Amino acid sequence: MSTDDVDVVVVGGGAMGSAAAWQLARRGASVVLLERFAAGHTNGASHGASRIFRLSYADPVYIGLAREAERLWRELEHVTGERLLTVTGGVDHGDHPHLRELAAGLAAARVPHRWLTPREAAQRPSWT
Repeated sequence: MSTDDVDVVVVGGGAMGSAAAWQLARRGASVVLLERFAAGHTNGASHGASRIFRLSYADPVYIGLAREAERLWRELEHVTGERLLTVTGGVDHGDHPHLRELAAGLAAARVPHRWLTPREAAQRPSWT
């Protein structure tokens, strides 16, 4: 097979290249994905066992994009039969105006969230 026989050649098999190749292929395009390193390599930004996934953004547009990404992760899990995304929740803490912006974004996008007083936070179980 040569590149003349395909619709699209995607260069780079990291998270973005792999996602692009998958979406193009599922839309019927003939795709070749080129990756410099062997599967499972540790030479790029996409290696390792964990990444952060969150909805805590001040801008509801970003929250919408994250929700769409979550939907696509779940679809990929269904297609592959593999558990790929584990959502554990998150905590933002401190006394910074940015936190109020995050809370406003979450409220605007109707994402469940909760403010804790310092005392309430201290009473939460420790996972460390």
